[in-house]
Amino acid sequence: MEAHDFHIEPRSHAPIVQQLVDQVLALTAGDRLEPGSDMPSVRAVALALGVHAMTVSAAYQRLVALGVLERRRGTRLIVIGPGALASSDRLRSLEPQLRALARQANLLQLEPELLAQRLRELADADN
Repeated sequence: MEAHDFHIEPRSHAPIVQQLVDQVLALTAGDRLEPGSDMPSVRAVALALGVHAMTVSAAYQRLVALGVLERRRGTRLIVIGPGALASSDRLRSLEPQLRALARQANLLQLEPELLAQRLRELADADN
């Protein structure tokens, strides 16, 4: 992974830290970021995104706490993978998107069962 592979959505309701965490979680869950891979430096990501280094550092610290990344002395952060991450933590990482979807579904007066059915269909089609 390179620093320029990250992106942020300024109009998103999700904080930048959460956007970065979500991207790494999605990449590890989708096997596009393999265990043993080096993460780009905090400084490189901050420069590529035009954000403060503390923002990137906070995202990396959260991913270390979740067990997705590991800090090794003398090297960059290393990807461990999503295996150590409990399903409840993986679900929690989707919370901002789920809340936004729920708000939009309520505005459109869609039944939760219909929304859940469509989500299952989309998830099954993705496998």
